[in-house]
Amino acid sequence: MKGINQPIQIGLVLILVVSLLAGLWVFYGRAVDEGSADSVALVVDLNEISVLARAAGQDPASMLASIKETGVTAVAVPEKTPAALHAEGRLSLFSGEELLVLLRLTDRLGWPADLDPARIKPEYTYLHVTEDELIKQVRDALVRRVEEVQEYQLGGGTLFVVAAAKEDVAALGLGIWPVDVAMVNGLGLAVIPRLQNLPDVSAQEVSQAFSGFQAGTVVFAGSEVLGYPHLIGHTAKVMRAQGLHLGLIENWSQTGFLDQAGGRQLYDELGEEVVRVYSIEESKQKARAPDDVVDIWARAVRERKIRLLYLHPFFHTADPVADTLNSFRELSERLAAEGFVAGNPAPLPVGESHRGADLLLAWGVAAAGLLLLQLLCPLAPGPRLIFSGLAFLAVTGLLFQGPLGRQLLALGAAIVFPALAVLSQVQTWPIKAIWGGFTAHAARGVVALISASAISLLGGLLVAGILTQPDYLNGWQVFRGVKISLLLPPLLVLVAVLTAPLGPGEAPSLRAAWTRLRGYLMRPLALGEVFVLMLILLAAFLYVARSGTILPVAGFELEARSFLESVFGVRPRTKEFLIGHPALFLAAVAASLRRVDLASLLAVAGAIGQVSIVNSFEHLFTPVVLSLLRGANGLTLGLVVGLAVTAVLWPFIRTARPAPWEKES
Repeated sequence: MKGINQPIQIGLVLILVVSLLAGLWVFYGRAVDEGSADSVALVVDLNEISVLARAAGQDPASMLASIKETGVTAVAVPEKTPAALHAEGRLSLFSGEELLVLLRLTDRLGWPADLDPARIKPEYTYLHVTEDELIKQVRDALVRRVEEVQEYQLGGGTLFVVAAAKEDVAALGLGIWPVDVAMVNGLGLAVIPRLQNLPDVSAQEVSQAFSGFQAGTVVFAGSEVLGYPHLIGHTAKVMRAQGLHLGLIENWSQTGFLDQAGGRQLYDELGEEVVRVYSIEESKQKARAPDDVVDIWARAVRERKIRLLYLHPFFHTADPVADTLNSFRELSERLAAEGFVAGNPAPLPVGESHRGADLLLAWGVAAAGLLLLQLLCPLAPGPRLIFSGLAFLAVTGLLFQGPLGRQLLALGAAIVFPALAVLSQVQTWPIKAIWGGFTAHAARGVVALISASAISLLGGLLVAGILTQPDYLNGWQVFRGVKISLLLPPLLVLVAVLTAPLGPGEAPSLRAAWTRLRGYLMRPLALGEVFVLMLILLAAFLYVARSGTILPVAGFELEARSFLESVFGVRPRTKEFLIGHPALFLAAVAASLRRVDLASLLAVAGAIGQVSIVNSFEHLFTPVVLSLLRGANGLTLGLVVGLAVTAVLWPFIRTARPAPWEKES
């Protein structure tokens, strides 16, 4: 660290220490809040259970009684639809085209005289209802929800003609029926109403929609929440009066919620409170064995703060009833073993932001950035002092720029800290070789990996602290710039090792670093170097692609993940314990043996593990304690792998080599 103004250096380190304390304070508050939200609702859909019951020759109430014994706590009661009533055999539902075919096959006995078959329109929908009470309910709902409805008396019932396509009419909500609510409550199960919005809905209709049931959470059905677009405020007022929580379903990419018009506005009206809901896609459930689906359900609760699981039966298996009951029971037992309580979920508590702590966190990012800058291109004390002042003013200004400012600060931390973690170790590697055997050199690897990981952990705490805001913790907003934060730290490490001083007599300088970097970029490449560069680019693509959903996960890797999860409880990340951490471990060992080129290459790969540590804290809807445990497990396993690989390679690398400058002299 020659040539660096010591007071500035000490001041930056002290700011980092203070920011660590602020990060730990925010961490503790989040950990307490997240630990207190332990109630989870296991919910089944009434329509799906009715289908399962009919297939098994049972009535819905008997099936629900059996399901309750597995630990399920609530039943989602959708509004009745013509499709559901048709499946129950309580009305007949036809498109005009289907009805014309039916009339050709029958003698038209009882057909209304004033409805000429020639007037039947294939694109219309026809409903035939015979129950008196149901006729009234269907009539009231259709008149309210569609523009054109006609009625004809037919066969002791009523034929409704709707000027709409069959698929639209089939999904039309007809309201939640009291008999369904009474059946669910009579079994001691909670009701989760699935209300649909109405066109040009009135305040009275909004209020009426919430009458007739007692519930804790509402999960709206369809593409709009009730009251959209003009009565969201009234919907929120009614929900608050009845103590109802808003449940929003996580989207397929796990980066937000399914798009429901008015959902965000209602969330704001309710004070930024939400119950996170997970419902596995039908195709994903069909493609997996029941045990695997149970793993997915349990992981959603444990790792993404899901507090309402919308469970679907296993219709596709050989024994749907047995597999459904067994899976629900296994899930309930697993969640109980992990400390969760079956019951009515409440919105996750979100602590208030504190400007003082936020300021310290932001200054910690600035301090780390300045320390990294000095390692990459050292500045003289005077310019460095001026630049430091400007940096602290800049991050302070960003903090007051709302969500965008916080995003930029978090992204800066995610880039700076992994690079600083690795380069802080690179610049301490000895000029002279360490004498001793395997133990002495392995100790160098252990110290380097633990020290670097501690710095990255600080970066993760700062990212988590800066983004500890309701929108991020609830899942409305996510960390932006993941791909950039994955690529830039290894690139910064690469630039640093390429432009490092060539010998002990050369002082670090920006001009010398730029001269060497330009020399690397301008010189012609040999054929072998081109091949190596292509391999590196392919590895970089795979590295970034695997961070998202671009590439699928192979079956053997899924099995390996399940095994690690069963062993550690919280699965360590593969890129940490198999790639990044062993690489940094070996880099320190190689440096102590003065294998400079090998150490430099491994240091770049080692940055991958440090990036991953910080990346774990970028998932704001993941409990912060779980992110910490994931990093600790990855570090532990990475140390073991690093030691094992070093032991295997030791016979081939144990002889120290002259440094490059010694060869030239």
